[in-house]
Amino acid sequence: MKYTAPALQGLKAEAMYAFSNDTDFANNHMYSAATQYTIGSLTAAVAYLKINNPRSANGAVSTDGVFAGSSQQDIKAGFAYALGATNVEFAYSSVDVCNPV
Repeated sequence: MKYTAPALQGLKAEAMYAFSNDTDFANNHMYSAATQYTIGSLTAAVAYLKINNPRSANGAVSTDGVFAGSSQQDIKAGFAYALGATNVEFAYSSVDVCNPV
């Protein structure tokens, strides 16, 4: 399920939730949110993602052997500023895998 908010004066936002099909609802579900703001030549954005107990074949994340942990949390941020024909950009990313197997 995903919701994208209407753009409002340079601000965009969205949120998403992926349900679990596991009999234990706490297993294998995912949620995220992101926002972006643009004013003039400046654009900034942040995003968050959380995956819980993805080791089940039923749910938001399939069992493919790549992901091996009890949960994953991703935090992303970035900005860009246009100076004529030159862009100054910065990006940050943090990925935390809990209880890696």
